[in-house]
Amino acid sequence: MVNLNKQTQHDFLTNYQDKKPYLFKNIAGIDWFDWLQINQIIERADIISDDFKIAHQGIVEKHHYVESFIEVGMLRHRLIKPAVYNLLQNGATVIANKIINEPAVDHFARQIAQMTNRQTVSSMYVAFGDKDSYKAHWDTRDVFAIQIKGRKRWVIYQPTFPNPLYMQQSKYYEDTHPCPKEPIMDIVLETGDMLYISCGWWHNPSPLGEETVHLAIGTFPAFGLDYTEWLSQKLPEILAIRKPLSNWQNDQENIQSLAENIATMIADQANYEQFMQEFIANQRVQGNLNIELLGNNKVNTLPLSARLRINSNQSYDDSSEHIIANGIKLNLDSDLKSVLIHIAKNPNISVDEILTVTNAIDTDKIAKTLYTLCANDVLEVVKY
Repeated sequence: MVNLNKQTQHDFLTNYQDKKPYLFKNIAGIDWFDWLQINQIIERADIISDDFKIAHQGIVEKHHYVESFIEVGMLRHRLIKPAVYNLLQNGATVIANKIINEPAVDHFARQIAQMTNRQTVSSMYVAFGDKDSYKAHWDTRDVFAIQIKGRKRWVIYQPTFPNPLYMQQSKYYEDTHPCPKEPIMDIVLETGDMLYISCGWWHNPSPLGEETVHLAIGTFPAFGLDYTEWLSQKLPEILAIRKPLSNWQNDQENIQSLAENIATMIADQANYEQFMQEFIANQRVQGNLNIELLGNNKVNTLPLSARLRINSNQSYDDSSEHIIANGIKLNLDSDLKSVLIHIAKNPNISVDEILTVTNAIDTDKIAKTLYTLCANDVLEVVKY
């Protein structure tokens, strides 16, 4: 897990997130993340998808390392292992993007999501040589690089195109907004280190001729573009937008009215709050499946040893009026507020510990409610 105390998290969120890179030294406990898990993540990846790549002097075409075959009437694909081994031996990097349902990776992604209150997308990079997988580039998202095995050099440069959106990739701007010549950071990530790279900052990660495995966890907040796109569904309410256009002389007054109405709509706090709630409500968190507890009609309570957490990327505290988890909004206006906030503040807390801190609250009622919330995917049973 990522071992960050509250002060370190507060310092990062206040002084670094969305502002500049930051190196967290030796904060990721990764002794348990072994080669068996790394190999299995690659084996389970969707290798025919563009999200799975091998980089070696550019992106290697699929037919060099993936074969297709018919098995019992079904088209299947498999890695040509000798080809993959040969590419790696000659300096290639294996890249698995958009990793989902992999507990070893989700373990870190959930922590990053809850620290930043943002959705995440995870990738893994594996290499043994000394050749760069890409040239210097910027990412259109913030990235947390967690070094799982070995070391990797990172050279980081100031942004030349601040806060690029997803369609504004560096390869389209190299001529007009080139990478600076002088870096502002030149560091080597070691096993257990985590590097935060802000969106738009140029960087060039380089293997060092030894084994190197790192996770890249990208975070995705709401942007002004998302807000204005969401507002577009409300635009037909404006009279000026429903009027026909002919020429500037005739339409100038109507266009001015339209601009003022749109500006008012954008600056309306009620609109903003509604958008943010819907943005969060649309997020989904992949939790563990627990059919033996929640699908068995002979079971209606959780084991006291069951450890729970809220299925949400958001953090909640005593000032929260509601929580939103997997599209379900719960207003915190009852005795359950203290219970849910305690779970939010203490992820992986056991049912036994939860019942202990409820004091005078009806423990049977709380136990049944916890079961119901787990069955409805608001809470997750992490283990028991």
